[in-house]
Amino acid sequence: MGEVMRKVIIVSFFVLLLAPLYFLVTGSFQATAGLFVMPPRLWPRSPTLANYRWILTLPVGTWAVNTLIITVTTVTLSVITTVTGGYAFAFYRFPAKKLLWILALSGIMVPYMSLLIPKFVVLGKLGLNG
Repeated sequence: MGEVMRKVIIVSFFVLLLAPLYFLVTGSFQATAGLFVMPPRLWPRSPTLANYRWILTLPVGTWAVNTLIITVTTVTLSVITTVTGGYAFAFYRFPAKKLLWILALSGIMVPYMSLLIPKFVVLGKLGLNG
């Protein structure tokens, strides 16, 4: 395959990868009704900044602080739990060590996505959906 053909293929893939980002940016300058027009417009007919005015009225600062608190707490507790568990497995001898190790590995080997439907069913039976 020639050098020019390779470059054409690379540029084509690059354009395909950037297309969703382009529509995201141009869609932010459209009214909501303009987002659902088929075929999609390459450029908004009447660009507006109303979406940006609306987003600036939301309590984004509060959301950011809440997210930071949840993230720092979760990461801290996860690290503490993981480090203490790893220390116990590495340096202590106890009878159930092999069984606990098998249980830990079993939990890691189950794909998270396979647990979504059972979790949804349990939450539904508890009345916690929605």
